[in-house]
Amino acid sequence: MPLHIHLSPAAQERARDWYRENCLDYEWWDSDYDHWKEKLAELGFTDADIKFSGFYSQGDGASFTAGVTREFKLPAAAASRIAEATAVAKVQRRFKGLPAVVDLSHEVIFRITRDIHDRYVHPKTIRAEFSASYGDDMPEDVSKMLDAWAEQLSQYLTSEARDLSDQIYRDLEAEWDDLNSDDTVAEAITGNEWHFDEDGNFLPDRPRELQTAA
Repeated sequence: MPLHIHLSPAAQERARDWYRENCLDYEWWDSDYDHWKEKLAELGFTDADIKFSGFYSQGDGASFTAGVTREFKLPAAAASRIAEATAVAKVQRRFKGLPAVVDLSHEVIFRITRDIHDRYVHPKTIRAEFSASYGDDMPEDVSKMLDAWAEQLSQYLTSEARDLSDQIYRDLEAEWDDLNSDDTVAEAITGNEWHFDEDGNFLPDRPRELQTAA
């Protein structure tokens, strides 16, 4: 029996199952990774390294590690809340951008890191961390104030990175569901002109170059 479309419904389902088990072992997530790395860079997260596990098991999820650039856009409301909570508002006029870290870009560095001891890669495994080196001329009270500010900002960045990680996972899950859908699988089988017997078993005697559905 030549093509998938000529098979009985039960044989078609067997043919689709064969495709799902044998033809999706390539890095289908590459385009999603590229899209999200570009988007993350636009948001101020640089050199993102995305990982995921899935789907439909406990502990599945996606997350990324990255640097945080001085171009990171902190919403005004969050900037004000953090500044007020840490008394940085009193010296806010001394700083710009992030909102305050531009003038401190060589002294305060933020990164999104992953717990290396965790076998999972879901959003809860990442957090923002900062390192600071203000120099001997920085007054102690100001350095403590800025440490408190940086800790508050780290908490904000952690929440933001985890929310973005959830979005990445949803996109990957949607892509996976589409690749496994009956219509997409049938399109790939027909496009490759693969042959199956009447029970839906693949006949490898007429191999074709694999064409995955777009």
